Amino acid sequence: ETFLMLNVRGATEDLASVACRYVLAHDTVCSTIPGFRNERQAREKREKAEKLAAKAAATKAKLAATSADAPAAADAPAGPDEAKRALIAAALERAKAQKAAVEPKNTDALTPEQAAQVADADARRAAQAATDTAADAPESN
Repeated sequence: ETFLMLNVRGATEDLASVACRYVLAHDTVCSTIPGFRNERQAREKREKAEKLAAKAAATKAKLAATSADAPAAADAPAGPDEAKRALIAAALERAKAQKAAVEPKNTDALTPEQAAQVADADARRAAQAATDTAADAPESN
């Protein structure tokens, strides 16, 4: 029994997984009903789900340890989507940390005009951030 395996983004996957993901990538498709032809495919699906759940549990524990509302996170019910939510929350935290760590490059030898343009852009960003923060703040009645 020969199976076609594809190397997708550095991970080897079987053709059925890639085909399902291709179909789901279209905006007009909202779901698929995949089936398993053999025990190997079912086992791979189980192993992938277990790996995802373990990773989500580790991420959830890490987030609970670092967040101020750790008791609320620990008491949350573990549903089937909880693993995905934990991974998404961790990815968002990493993205926020990376965004905060970004510093401008090649700003050592700017002309006065270029320095003024950079200062104007920084002022616009700061004003936009202040506007966004004010818009996100809850209104008090």
